[in-house]
Amino acid sequence: MDAIIDFFTNILAAILPSLFKKKEPSEWTKNYEKLRFDIAKALDLYSRCYRYPVDLATQPNFKLPQEYVTASEELRTLGTTASALAATIPVKEKNLPICKSTLLRVSACLIGLSNSMTTPYNCGSSYVDRKYVNASEAEIRRLLCIEIERPLR
Repeated sequence: MDAIIDFFTNILAAILPSLFKKKEPSEWTKNYEKLRFDIAKALDLYSRCYRYPVDLATQPNFKLPQEYVTASEELRTLGTTASALAATIPVKEKNLPICKSTLLRVSACLIGLSNSMTTPYNCGSSYVDRKYVNASEAEIRRLLCIEIERPLR
């Protein structure tokens, strides 16, 4: 009788952990989550740059300040990464956290933000339509479920 109990105990000990084991996310899902984090960080870090574009006519040597160049390049890189991730969605994988069309929309919005670092030459800030920039940022946040946390005052 003890042998039978030991036998079933050993079988249950072998089977139960595999039944309740948390499934490891795929490499694609890990890449998506990293991209999502990087986008959230970039939106917070560079929001000043795309919300307050520069008129090159007012800049020394008519060059974009380095912070704006960096912001533009980073947002463009994230946009192309989102596009590449959309192109490599695994066909056989189920329960992906996002679909291809959503990733492509995020990519387009990021590229749009990267293009919004300057105003047309010699037009000043009165030219800037912030509605587009705010809508693009809001859409990225909505599509990727990135909530805005405001510090308590």
